[in-house]
Amino acid sequence: MAELGWDARYTLPNLLKLVRNNKYEPMAEGLTEDNTLMQDMQIFPGNGILNHEGSRRSSLPTAQIIEVGAGWDSSVSQWASFNDTISIFKDRFDVAKTVYDRQPNKEQWRADEEDAHVEGFGQSVINHVIYGTSVASAKKFDGLAVRYNTPDSGDPLDPSSTGDPFVFDGGGGTGSNTTSIWLGRHGFKAFHGITP
Repeated sequence: MAELGWDARYTLPNLLKLVRNNKYEPMAEGLTEDNTLMQDMQIFPGNGILNHEGSRRSSLPTAQIIEVGAGWDSSVSQWASFNDTISIFKDRFDVAKTVYDRQPNKEQWRADEEDAHVEGFGQSVINHVIYGTSVASAKKFDGLAVRYNTPDSGDPLDPSSTGDPFVFDGGGGTGSNTTSIWLGRHGFKAFHGITP
């Protein structure tokens, strides 16, 4: 779990938990994740200073099955405008020099802590990409769970059905015993990140 604030600095008692027989003992890394979404995500420049405006397709034209010789109706796609906020993620690694100097292996300890900050940064970004919401703060953007949260219970071929056309309910489960699975296609006309 990430720790924030001035009171979340490294202290000598905490750092001494990693020292045994006056040697630095690396800790077990049980909080790392395989963050392939972050590795695969393509990043494109936004068209605003701290925002990006555009349109996203909300429904596709629907093909019809007809009898031989019969006519057919035309169909259209739908789209909606959006204005996304560009959130800026930052992190800083602070340690008092007197605390740092007490480490038997300063270089290894610092490298391990820098790795932890990179890991925590990546997890923070991806957690926001999936579950983030702009309701409490205008500096945040809406993640996938907010954008696509209404399963389409109607006929997937009916353009008038409500709900998100690519969100499926896995049996009506709710609560803490369910799992979300996100399948995304990366690219400019698909799932991507935006930078200022």
